[in-house]
Amino acid sequence: MYLDSMDCTSASRQGIALSDYGTETIGSLGLLAAKMDAGPLTVGKQDFCVKLSNLSGRISHGLEQRDEAIKVGAMGATTLVFFRDELRLPDGFDVEGAEPDISEGLKDEFKLMEEDVLFIGTADTQEKAEDGAFAAAVWTLKD
Repeated sequence: MYLDSMDCTSASRQGIALSDYGTETIGSLGLLAAKMDAGPLTVGKQDFCVKLSNLSGRISHGLEQRDEAIKVGAMGATTLVFFRDELRLPDGFDVEGAEPDISEGLKDEFKLMEEDVLFIGTADTQEKAEDGAFAAAVWTLKD
């Protein structure tokens, strides 16, 4: 899905902006993003999370998302799915049991609902962590 090919953006001398349709489209994805400390769930000093609503069916192992994060300069990305009121890795690892405080923080911050997905980009810098999280999310949105 490319926003510029869907009349979601407009360009002017001031830069590129979302159109009303673009704002509506982004909103429909349930996209939320925030800086978070994911502790031992990631390998970098800085973490950044992106949530997409109702897209857990597009996740297989989370390796594809990790690879996309690495391609843009992050150290990686951790993919989490919210299923049956539990936060888990795609392979079924119980994040809530292993890291209950981090899990509760993520659930509270992102108001997780059934089949939501979190991508946690991680890197030595905040900018690269953000790049990694968004790269993982964009890859997941591709048809």
